[in-house]
Amino acid sequence: MARSYGARLLLGVAALGAVAAVVYGALTQGATIHRNTSFGESSDSFAVRDPSLIRPTATDYAAFAAQDAAWRAKWARPYHWQQEASGIWAPSAEMLLRDRVYRLVQAGRPDEAIPLLESWLTNHPGALDLTTDLARMHASLNHVDDAARWYRLALERPMAESFRPEFAKFLLDAGRYPDAQKEWQKLALRDPLSVDWRLQYARALAWGGRSREAERELSWVAQRRPNDPGVDSLLVATRNDIEPSLDEARRWSSERPAYRPWRVAYARALVAANQPQLAMAQFDTLLDGGLTLDLLREAAGVHGTAGDSVGSARMLRRVVAMAPRNDTLRVELAKALAWSGDRLASIAEYDTLLATRSDPQWHRARGEMLVWAGDYARGEKDLRAALAAHEDFDLLALLGDVQRWTGRYDLAKATYRRALALKPTDARVTLALADADRLGRQLVVADGARGAGWTGIASYAEDNSGFLFVSAGVSHAAALGKRTLVSMGLEQNRVSQRSVRAPERYIYGYSMQAGITQQLSARLSARVDAGLARHALTRDQPFGSVTAAWEARGGSAQLSLGSGPVYQSLMSINTLLGSTSADGRPMMGRTASASATIPVRGAAITAEVDRLALSDGNTRTSVQATARIPVAHGVNAIYTGGTLGYSQRSAIYWDPLRYTSHGIGLEVAGHRQNWLTWAVRAVPGVGRSRETSPQDPRFLPAGSVPTEIPLPSRNVFQLATSGDVGISLRRLNLTAGMGYGRGRGSSYQSLSGALQVHFAW
Repeated sequence: MARSYGARLLLGVAALGAVAAVVYGALTQGATIHRNTSFGESSDSFAVRDPSLIRPTATDYAAFAAQDAAWRAKWARPYHWQQEASGIWAPSAEMLLRDRVYRLVQAGRPDEAIPLLESWLTNHPGALDLTTDLARMHASLNHVDDAARWYRLALERPMAESFRPEFAKFLLDAGRYPDAQKEWQKLALRDPLSVDWRLQYARALAWGGRSREAERELSWVAQRRPNDPGVDSLLVATRNDIEPSLDEARRWSSERPAYRPWRVAYARALVAANQPQLAMAQFDTLLDGGLTLDLLREAAGVHGTAGDSVGSARMLRRVVAMAPRNDTLRVELAKALAWSGDRLASIAEYDTLLATRSDPQWHRARGEMLVWAGDYARGEKDLRAALAAHEDFDLLALLGDVQRWTGRYDLAKATYRRALALKPTDARVTLALADADRLGRQLVVADGARGAGWTGIASYAEDNSGFLFVSAGVSHAAALGKRTLVSMGLEQNRVSQRSVRAPERYIYGYSMQAGITQQLSARLSARVDAGLARHALTRDQPFGSVTAAWEARGGSAQLSLGSGPVYQSLMSINTLLGSTSADGRPMMGRTASASATIPVRGAAITAEVDRLALSDGNTRTSVQATARIPVAHGVNAIYTGGTLGYSQRSAIYWDPLRYTSHGIGLEVAGHRQNWLTWAVRAVPGVGRSRETSPQDPRFLPAGSVPTEIPLPSRNVFQLATSGDVGISLRRLNLTAGMGYGRGRGSSYQSLSGALQVHFAW
């Protein structure tokens, strides 16, 4: 039976072969006939001239094989020879799982499919496609942490790198910007020329707050996609989040000159780079292109930074005109006007503000402006209104100054004491209190007898050239009415000249004097002094002086004219003995001096000019300037500079043609409970002297007149130190001071001291 079956099979195969041969021949013949036969215009001939036109290429076969293999690996049912042998087919467990997961996903139930896949992958971790499918399911349900975990597990599998862009995009869409930055950076490093990956990396940086790094990536992308609106908008948004450096802002502005925000950023960068003049020009150009309140306000601030206070105030006027009901802007305008020096306009703006409502800060600001403009009455009202809301040290100090400047010394002292109750260690107010007390005594206010009493004075001065002067005296002052004070005094002194090569020369003397002080107004006073000095072996020496003093707003000025002996100021005994004058009279001098002190924001600048005309025909002119600047509590920096010179040479006192000096030092001052004040100061510096020397007549031709030979100019170190202390009790005031100096030449030194005791009796 087996043989008959085989025979029948062979016969069937042979028959099929014959049929195939016949069909093939017919087709071949037909093709040839069609090729050689013309059917006219209506025929549709078919001829195969090139089999490659209808057969797939090798590349097509390879692509189909790869796709077919991938499909079969995922969806084809496994087939085993045992199933063929048994005749029974059964799907595998993985196939059943895949079918079930597929149906659940298609039914919109991925949350039920997820546990099935997780359970399977726990026991079968090698399935890359199932791992990525599970990650995608978690992502579709917004399970970000779980999705990220399964994506990372998938990327650990071989040949899984192609899923990294998908994972990076998922992280970016889920808002996991730091992780997305890392993944997109890996991709960008793998292919630095990929515009898409660099763009995604830039997005992750920008959305993750790393705007400066994102800007660098976006600039690179924008050069390769110049007309992409998405790239352009992201670049603009990223740059708007950056405070650019000057170079960055300049580059942005040059890339897009018409884009105003980047030009504003460039102007601001110029301000930050301390180039306000260039920034001011940029803002002015921007304002020409269109006004906005914020931009105009910012431009006003830049003008102020550049020192153009007038321009700042002008722009703020335009700002206030755009928003006239904005009190904050009007206050800024008032401050700018005050800074520019237009106090009256500033006061007018505060008038407008205070017309709507009362505010202590506005009263304070207007009060300060009124005081500095000289309108003390209105200024005091505003200061009191501000103080009614809050007790303030600076306000009390200024109110006390106003009262002192207007001659109400008792009120000023009471106000100063209120200020010191808030800040007991303030040196300025303490000194102002003492000044108010002094001025009150000059006016002889209250009981009409203050300032009167007995005063004892002792003084001392010497130098290393041998000159020595000591004196002691007493005076008495009495009040005549409330504005007049008269005084009389007697003084004994001793003048000597010591030398190692000659015996000491000395002379005793005494002087009597009388004076009268008249307070002409609250700010102006005048004093006249006259007296007579008598010394042994010399003629009597009358002396006198007239002085006018003026004080206002913390400043002062004084003018004085006088005449008298000069031995003490020139520190020479020969000027007293008359050894150089033809008539044997002591040398006398006429003086004219003027000084002024100006306060400048807490500092004080003093200038003094003095001219001395001597009876020997010589004149001395000196100019001195001093600046005292507070640097800390109780500490002042001091600068002194000046010059003096004589018109001709003298053999009995120091007589340089010109001596110029400069010094910078410190002053430390303090007080204790309003009864003790003290101060010490040291000012080192340098001096430069220009002097002459007469020719020696022994080396001159007969009949020649000696002339002066200029000596080489030289710089010398100089030092001025001093200290003083004051004690003020109920009826007793004591002041003492000492000073040491060196200069002129390299070895000249001097020492001086004074003591004064006053009894209000």
